[in-house]
Amino acid sequence: MTAKKQSSLSFIFGLASLVLCWYFWYPVWGIVLTVFTFAFGVMAILWGKKFIRNHKLQPDWQKTTALRNAKFGYVMGWIGVLLSFICFLLALLFSLYFHFLN
Repeated sequence: MTAKKQSSLSFIFGLASLVLCWYFWYPVWGIVLTVFTFAFGVMAILWGKKFIRNHKLQPDWQKTTALRNAKFGYVMGWIGVLLSFICFLLALLFSLYFHFLN
């Protein structure tokens, strides 16, 4: 995988983890979505960290825009993982609430 793809995938998966984790309120499917967003966040963290580590070893290896995208994806991945965990707990709570409500 090329370095530019790593940087872009880190950014895309970090953004996807942040966007999709807010659908936790939907019973049962909210749990599935938050698990996927957790996985997206972890992938963003891994690809971003790998790009940043390679860039530290060879500073003139890629452009600074790719480094910026990787760092942004890395940070969004961490935020996405934390929000996905919170949203997973809320999705579980809402699913149990709506299950026992009927």
